[in-house]
Amino acid sequence: MGVHSSKNLSKKELDALQQQTKYSEDELRKLWRECEGHKNHSQLKRATILSTLRKAYRIKHKDPGDDELTTRICSLLDSDGNGSIDFQEFVVGMSVLIKGTERTKLEFLFRLYDADSNGVITTSEFSQMIKIVASSRLAQSILRIRLDLNKTTIDKWIEKEFKATDVNQDGVITLSEYMNRVTQVIEEAPSIKEETAEEPSDDSFALGDLNKSNDSFGNLKQGFKVIVAGPKSSQKDRIAEAIASTLGVPHISTMGIMQEEAESKTCLGLKCKHYLDRGTDVPDDVVASILENKLDSLGADWVLDGFPFTEGQVLYMNQAGWVPDQIILLCLPKSQNEEDSEEAVKKHNKFEACLTRMYGDTIHKVDASEPFGDVVHKSIMLLEPLQKNQRVRKESV
Repeated sequence: MGVHSSKNLSKKELDALQQQTKYSEDELRKLWRECEGHKNHSQLKRATILSTLRKAYRIKHKDPGDDELTTRICSLLDSDGNGSIDFQEFVVGMSVLIKGTERTKLEFLFRLYDADSNGVITTSEFSQMIKIVASSRLAQSILRIRLDLNKTTIDKWIEKEFKATDVNQDGVITLSEYMNRVTQVIEEAPSIKEETAEEPSDDSFALGDLNKSNDSFGNLKQGFKVIVAGPKSSQKDRIAEAIASTLGVPHISTMGIMQEEAESKTCLGLKCKHYLDRGTDVPDDVVASILENKLDSLGADWVLDGFPFTEGQVLYMNQAGWVPDQIILLCLPKSQNEEDSEEAVKKHNKFEACLTRMYGDTIHKVDASEPFGDVVHKSIMLLEPLQKNQRVRKESV
């Protein structure tokens, strides 16, 4: 299409791409360097596109369905239909998929289902896409679906979900029906939480569920994953430790593991130490990488405090597809939040609003101004359904 330079992007090309995408100049240059070695940046390899997507969605390992998913995405990126993808097509498509508005993302996702590009999704197209999703964690992250179904039940799920989305029952799903179904699932999310642990609602895996994922924090197996969040003066570290101790699961302090990593002098540790020594915030991607390594080593059960702590970290979590089983959100009356500066309180309010918007159906609010023991007890009682679910899971193994 429009970018043909074989060595560097010109200022004119950079300006044009910035107008067409949501990428900064630095991001565009980085993507350009990652595409070096391709023929004049005009024939990008599928492996580069797959690698970029896996990095964006923090998927470490390749799955069987990734090849078919990449084929479908490449067909959408090839906007001029010449059989190859140049750099401009690549960054424009990635910008929509990764940085676009909710509507533009959903329009892109709709086209992934609509294999013949006729503007509607047939039963066959829907079934084919869901079966790709069933064998690709990357597809699950991109399409915001988490299927936890056996092969013997997937056809039944597909039939039920297609019928729920095809409102006028004419045998096809239109864009408006697809987007309405996404909205409906989000609005109904609180009722999903009320289903019993033994018989989860099929709707909890619906095609537009933006907030649920049993494959939370990377590729960890199912278990007891709880976040304790709150303002600095809420004693969330002590409360998280007490909850973990009572329930007999590991307690993870984000600050603690960052300090451990800094002392280890690994590449991540040195980055972390640089910021800790200066008393400045450690970048979200560094914190997330350190956490992911720690959580991978622990397995399924833990209670975490200290992450997310900012609005940016919540957004980072959401983009990466990280969803805990439950969140204990500690709240304090304004009068008892005096230890935090006015700026810190404003930041926390933005964080809390963002967290509620993204993960509202997993959040339990607890008044942290009450006696310490009462706060811990109430938190544990709120987690009882999750404990019951975990016991059922272990007994069935």
